[in-house]
Amino acid sequence: MWPRMGVCLALLVVIVAGCGLFASPTATPEPARITYVYPTNVLTPHFEALKSQFEADNPGVEVVLRSGNPYSALSGTGRADVVMVDQLAVASLAQSGLIRAIDPLVQDDLTLDVDAFYPGTLDALTWRGQLWGLPADVDPWVLYYNRDLFDAAGVPYPTNSWTWDDLLEAALQLSDPLANPPVYGLLLDMTRADFVPLVYQNGGTLVDSLVAPREATFTDPRAVEAIEWYADLALRHGVAPTPRELSQLGGFERMVVSQRAAMWYGPLTERGGDLSGARWNFQWGLAVPPGRVQQMTLLSMRAYALSSQSSEIRAAWQWLVFIANHPPVTLTVPPLKQALESGEFRSGHRPDVAEVAIRALEIGRTIPPTTWVDRVGVWLGEALQRAFSGEMPVAEALAQVQERAAPVIAAEAGR
Repeated sequence: MWPRMGVCLALLVVIVAGCGLFASPTATPEPARITYVYPTNVLTPHFEALKSQFEADNPGVEVVLRSGNPYSALSGTGRADVVMVDQLAVASLAQSGLIRAIDPLVQDDLTLDVDAFYPGTLDALTWRGQLWGLPADVDPWVLYYNRDLFDAAGVPYPTNSWTWDDLLEAALQLSDPLANPPVYGLLLDMTRADFVPLVYQNGGTLVDSLVAPREATFTDPRAVEAIEWYADLALRHGVAPTPRELSQLGGFERMVVSQRAAMWYGPLTERGGDLSGARWNFQWGLAVPPGRVQQMTLLSMRAYALSSQSSEIRAAWQWLVFIANHPPVTLTVPPLKQALESGEFRSGHRPDVAEVAIRALEIGRTIPPTTWVDRVGVWLGEALQRAFSGEMPVAEALAQVQERAAPVIAAEAGR
């Protein structure tokens, strides 16, 4: 009898355990932990707020925020699942295998509407037929001006419909190159590539396509004409310093802060000088850059990208899409149409700043994602130096760049 009773008790324990009365508690799965690296702590409050909201909506994911160097994190000296990087670095990062193409993820994600992004911003992240990131924010280049200098000279402020002729006429009235120290109507700095928009404003091009360039077009007559006009602002009209003069006068930032420049080109984030620590202690304004044949300005852009080494692709992608759908609206310009047109964006900026920012996105273009942009940029800078120094005419200097750049650009295009 006892053996039979023991068997019954054993069976009873198994049955009860199967019902869960004596079962061990199921272990709670560890949350997926992802690291997001972004380059500046200025955006930390924005991302901290998004992290709280995201983790509340996705309890199975933990986000670690880190302000630092995203490129070091991608290359192995740190850790990153998602990064914010400069748009110009995307092609090199993709070629090096450090970031992941996201086309399959985009196609399967119902929470992402690619048509909601401003036209051209996704093109700027497409390299060799694949998409390598989502737009994070946009920084349009604008024409700044010193209102105090304009008021003192009795010159009307720039408007969003100015032409090159209007710009030159005002610069001539505002310049006093013989003063000690000299004051210039327009500050140029070729190291900031401020000559590039002028080529397109004149109807010219530097490459055959701003989406997928295959040929260099530095000898385009309209491009040559635009850069000749750029050089003449200093060499012929005297309304701008030459590169050598700019260096002797202490550089670009010093000229702006010391109120020796009435107008200059720069990104929207430079407004007021707060980010650089060199505050503009004068009344300033801004306008859309003047055009000739057409209006055009450069758009600097940053992107969210996925590390190719991430082991938490699904969670990392969820976070990337979430922050792309909630762009910052205070410092830069959001690439989402709805966010750009929102009351929050307008209320976070001076009315003139918001108006110019919105208009700039309508006429703006980005430099295409390429691996050769740095090399060719150096060659262009050298060509302009030769033109400003009188070593050779602009047309001849650009022809030399064309000869050097053509095979490099064609090689990347697979031609």
